[in-house]
Amino acid sequence: MKLKTRYIIFFVFFVVFLISAIFILKYSLGYRYDFKKNIWQKTGILILKTDPKDAVIFLNGKLQKKKTPTKIINLFPRDYSIKLQNSGFFDWQKKITINPNLTTFVENITLFKKDQTFTLLLDKNIENFKLFSNGKKIIFFTKNLKGFDLWSFNFETKEEKFIKYFPFAQFIKINNFSFNSSEKNILIEGNTKLGVTNNLILDLEKPENIISLNEFEPNLQNIKWHQKNDKILYGVVKTKDHFFLIEINLKDQKIISIISEATNILDYFFDKASLYYLVSDLKNKNISLKKIEENNSSVKIGKKITQLPFSSYFFIFSPTNILSILDKENQLLYLISPQSKIQKIILQAKNISWSKDGKKILYYNDFELWICYLNLEKLKESSYELLGRWTQEILKAIWYPQENYFIFNSDNLINAVEIDGLDQRNIAQLLKSEKIKDLFFSFEDKILYFIKEEKGENKLYKMEIK
Repeated sequence: MKLKTRYIIFFVFFVVFLISAIFILKYSLGYRYDFKKNIWQKTGILILKTDPKDAVIFLNGKLQKKKTPTKIINLFPRDYSIKLQNSGFFDWQKKITINPNLTTFVENITLFKKDQTFTLLLDKNIENFKLFSNGKKIIFFTKNLKGFDLWSFNFETKEEKFIKYFPFAQFIKINNFSFNSSEKNILIEGNTKLGVTNNLILDLEKPENIISLNEFEPNLQNIKWHQKNDKILYGVVKTKDHFFLIEINLKDQKIISIISEATNILDYFFDKASLYYLVSDLKNKNISLKKIEENNSSVKIGKKITQLPFSSYFFIFSPTNILSILDKENQLLYLISPQSKIQKIILQAKNISWSKDGKKILYYNDFELWICYLNLEKLKESSYELLGRWTQEILKAIWYPQENYFIFNSDNLINAVEIDGLDQRNIAQLLKSEKIKDLFFSFEDKILYFIKEEKGENKLYKMEIK
């Protein structure tokens, strides 16, 4: 072989090696050649996870080999249309953007069942109900021809347990009932046939043990349990010329006056070391928000920290240091940071639901649902997002337990709506049925419970949604 030929062969192999090395190097660094744009581009990665898993994936209409959960590599940086399908479930669709040399995570995807059927769980006329904090039991009243029966139901064991019978001589109407902090006792507030308020405390473990708060104070209103002490309650008492907030100690059988005001105490709220309360200012036609430090037992009138327009208000429990006060008459929610520099924002809402971390509020009026992303340090810099408008009145809205969706009901619909507003929101119509009154989750996120009126009676139903 001639020397020239050898040089040519060596040069050809060298060029092939060099080009191959460049290709291999680019591939190892995540580059791919984009024939649409005729350029080398760094690719990105897409990670998809769904609940339930094994959803079929379509990327820009093309069926992918793998099902969820999966990782799709070597995607050119551009917008992609994703469609996920699972037999018997609503489709999920979204446009996402893949960026070069980055991994895009789309993991918090819930697929809901379609063509739902629901099951009657309790064939009783439920008057009032409360869910235990662990979500495993419910306690409720039913009404019969002679009075009220108190029951409990265990969602795990399916055990239905009768607790106590209350004849109409004790209650002609039950207005409300509430747990103490240990959930071993309940306070029952109602009226007798004569219209007299009747407030009883019942031991759930020993239902024969009943304490009548009327023996302590017959005119007690707006009663609340102490947040930690099972033996202490609070309530408002009206006399001829004053309103008092009192503390009742069941153990020592003592009554202590905490606040004395000349006008109506609308509501009150204990927050760690402070007591906040709302009082009517008839002279100036507004409502004063006042504060008392809990360790200052000598003070009977609180310090005014701000004022609100004249209306009827009540506090909603807040997991943060932000006070949430609802004007239900005008559907306004006041969020107030009661620090040295008072901050206040007003939202158009008839009810709210706090997120688990206390950083978001799901709030709604009759026809709109919103989410507020709170800035706890600078309240006025909080941001808001409209989740949707509906033509039917929204009766109740709650977070889905993973807080990636919210569930709401109107009179004849239950919908699940995605929180993520990037591109389109996925909406699943879980149920279409008449006279849906209430809804809640127990300890299982796959089962939704709801109260539905049938022939004038409120029945409890369940529905498996995923």
